[in-house]
Parts: sequence; structure tokens; C-alpha cells
Amino acid sequence: MKILQNIPFVPKAQEYIAEKGFTLEDIGKEYFKPVVNRAYQRILDAILKGSTKSRLDDLDVELLSYPVSIAILAFIKDLRLASRFAIAEARRIGLELRREHENKILEIARSISWDVHLVNYVIRDELYTFAIHFKDYLSAPPPNDPFWKLINRPLINGYVLIRKQDLARLIEEYARHYIYNKIASTESVRLPETLSDIVSKIADTWYKKYPREREEAYGGGVFPPCMRKLMEEIKRGQNISHMARFAIATFLLNIGYDVEEVIDLFRRVPDFNERITRYQVEHLAGLRGSKIKYLPPSCKNMKTFGLCPGEDPLCLKVRNPLGYYRLSMRRRKKDEQ
Repeated sequence: MKILQNIPFVPKAQEYIAEKGFTLEDIGKEYFKPVVNRAYQRILDAILKGSTKSRLDDLDVELLSYPVSIAILAFIKDLRLASRFAIAEARRIGLELRREHENKILEIARSISWDVHLVNYVIRDELYTFAIHFKDYLSAPPPNDPFWKLINRPLINGYVLIRKQDLARLIEEYARHYIYNKIASTESVRLPETLSDIVSKIADTWYKKYPREREEAYGGGVFPPCMRKLMEEIKRGQNISHMARFAIATFLLNIGYDVEEVIDLFRRVPDFNERITRYQVEHLAGLRGSKIKYLPPSCKNMKTFGLCPGEDPLCLKVRNPLGYYRLSMRRRKKDEQ
């Protein structure tokens, strides 16, 4: 049963939850408090630690707390919080899978309809214990890093040879996408009034760490036109220039985004390389090298590099995209008073 606790989205876990007859109405009942408290702790760990841990003392509580977590996050409707939770849960899953026996990992991979087999190949002193069909390998989806490119992987009769830790990493990525999409696609969630206190605590903790205006800024017109345009291009998966990446990364870092959030944004660009991106973003954040935190280019330089889509009236009052953002935030707060 341990496999169910560790990987709550596999069919066996879903069947187990279905057998319990869980409904959203149960969330507000007194007997369901341990499950709600566990869901609260999972979300809190994701916010504060960036990772979660399984609790093996109560199978029912551990499993049922997963859909409760999804319901709470869908109710809050903050996609950045959803992403944070998905990454934290996926990291937990990946870490625990690396400790599992090969047969357990194989069972999980097959449960999500991947064509995977146990093998025993040694190539250039490297032991490969799994073979996954190339179609499933390409749909995993692995990080866009040269290490994962099909041309760099051993291929036999249509199957890609991978190590135990590689398969665990692929499942981790699958988990991240699955959990995020589950939250993002869940609509019209109504939670009992008894959960209002827990929802408020989660929201307060999240927005204290990552202020609400940063989430609303992009859609609410607080970002300057140049940064809105770059965000739109990245979200469409366009391959933006090096200077454009420098501009949006430094802008986001200076309005409070953390390194992980900026890296996660760049996962959408076609040539994403996690190792290189992490190094560059950490350098821009002042965590490497000279330890100097970089500022975004001035409006003048944004124009020089063709990154200014055209001024709006507020642009005439500032010299830097950060100035636009700060002035917009002051105006918004004044209007809300």
C-alpha cells in the first residue's frame, strides 16, 4: 500500500479513494478534520519549504488529503500557487521513487500507460535497467536539456534505454504536469464555511511570501507594455532573444519573484536548458559571481534592442520598466483606498 501513499494520482490510488466514497461535502465534517489538517500541512510545506513529505502513519488520511489539497487550491485560484504545489509534490514523488525497487517504479510507469520494460544493458560502463518506447519517452516530457534529447540516448528496436533515476525523473515531470493541470482545470469549487479559516491561513501565508499584486500585475495592466509582451511570447512558447530573456528575468527578480519561479517560466521556451538557465538566473539574482543583483535595461536600451512595443502615457513618466511597475502599483493602491 505504500506505493499508493507516495503516488496518489496513479489509477490504484484513485480507485482506493473512490471506494472510500469521498465527496466535497465530507470536507466540512468533524470526522474529516485530520484529512483537512493534513491537506493544509501539505500546501503549507509547499509554500514554505518548496517540498513535501509523505506521512506513513495513516493511509486514509494521506490519500484523501491529496484531493482535498486540489480542491482548496482550485478554490483559491492562484496558478502560481498551483505551480508551487505541483513542483513540491513532484519533487517528493521523484525523491521517493529513487528509493523504490525497480519493480515498483515499473508498476507506476505502466499504470500511466507507458510502454516500459526491465532490462539489463551495460554500455560504456553505464548500467541501464529500463527500456521505454520512444513515443512515451518523447511525451514524458523530460526537461529540454541535451542530456534528454533522443539523439543522445541509447536506442534499441524503438526503445530508449534509461537508468532507474532517469525513469524516476520522467515520472516526476509527469507528476508536475498532472497535478498542475488538475488544479488549473478544476472549476466551480464550493468549500464548506468551516474551511474558511484554513483557506485564509493558506492565502495569508502565500501572499505574505509572494505578494498578491505580483500575480495580478500581468493580467491587470501593472506590468509595463514591454514586459507584458515578453510574458505573452514566453507563454506562447516563442524563442525570445538573449536580451529579452535578460530583461524579463531581471524585471521579475526585482519585483519579488524567486529564482525557481523565473526558471519555471523559462521552461516554456523551445531551447530551455535547466542547468544553464539556473546558472544564469542565479547570477542575475546576485547569488553567484560578483553577488550583484542586476537591474532590467532602461527604457532607452529596451528601444535600442527592439524590445519596446510602443509607449503608453505612463511610459513617458519613467526611465525604466521597474519605474512603470512601481508607479502603476502606487496608482492602483491609491484607487483601492
